[in-house]
Amino acid sequence: HFFWVGVPGERGAKHDPVFVLQCLQRALKMADTCMTSNVGLFLQILNEYLYHYNQNNPSIRLEFINSLIELIQTHIENTEDPDQRAKAEAFFNNTIDHIR
Repeated sequence: HFFWVGVPGERGAKHDPVFVLQCLQRALKMADTCMTSNVGLFLQILNEYLYHYNQNNPSIRLEFINSLIELIQTHIENTEDPDQRAKAEAFFNNTIDHIR
């Protein structure tokens, strides 16, 4: 969380919402480029989006999170390895439960 440190108004707090969004978008592009059948990387990125959304980063909008959730669901459905699919589904379901 290099670009989102501390609580707003506190001494030493540093927030750069636009740069956070740019970094998360780059992470998604890189994950998509190196994607095989491992959905875990997208799930980690989703959790970063959720962290920054919960920290009231104005650049992280709900439509980004919803699009990422749909992308992850598609990748899970296309995962052929049953063990990887089960792990991804468990990770995904835990994340969704946390959102609720």
